Amino acid sequence: MNFFLTSFFKKKMRLEQEVEAYLNCLAEICGSFTLGVKSYLEGDQDTFRKCSKATSQGEKKADEILKNIKYHLYANTLYPDYQKDITLIFDQMDDVADISNQVLIQLSLESPYIPAQVKELFSELVDYSCKTTGELVNGARHLFHNRVMIEDHANKVYFYENEANRILERILTSVHQGDYLTELAYKRHVALFAIKILSISEQAYKVAKRLVFYLIKSDTDSY
Repeated sequence: MNFFLTSFFKKKMRLEQEVEAYLNCLAEICGSFTLGVKSYLEGDQDTFRKCSKATSQGEKKADEILKNIKYHLYANTLYPDYQKDITLIFDQMDDVADISNQVLIQLSLESPYIPAQVKELFSELVDYSCKTTGELVNGARHLFHNRVMIEDHANKVYFYENEANRILERILTSVHQGDYLTELAYKRHVALFAIKILSISEQAYKVAKRLVFYLIKSDTDSY
């Protein structure tokens, strides 16, 4: 009996280690993404390219770790009542990494002109997008332990996502009502990238709601 218990706890520990590795990877992607966009805004192409490469490599690494998480979860029959919930949480979380990588790829390929009038707002938008990701990561760290903290971090995700929306509105208003961009195509191009950056916060918001759902479901089942 002791052998089976020891084996079971080792399997759970291995899963938790994989989850921690994944969350650390997502946090690193967030950092590279933030520095990458800000470097682009400042015209620092060397740093931008390094960050773009780091984000791409991080996204691939995250995909590999996610495969390990799913393997340990199902092959070892861990958390059988919540396997689908946990899988969905990390699949949706992986979209945060994918979107971050896509934004930097599109910046590299399309080289959009970001007017000086909205560069600071873009920088703020990136900061809030990273903050939503950071709070999501912090919440997910409590997936298996101290789950009460999940709701606290989820609320912070909601707050930062709302702030990101507020910044987006200011960017769109400035771009469309200002007189520094005369061609509609330029206005739409700038707006497109602002909306794409915001989608990181929106995806983090969705995952945070999924985390809270998992929390409510697991707490209900415990009664």
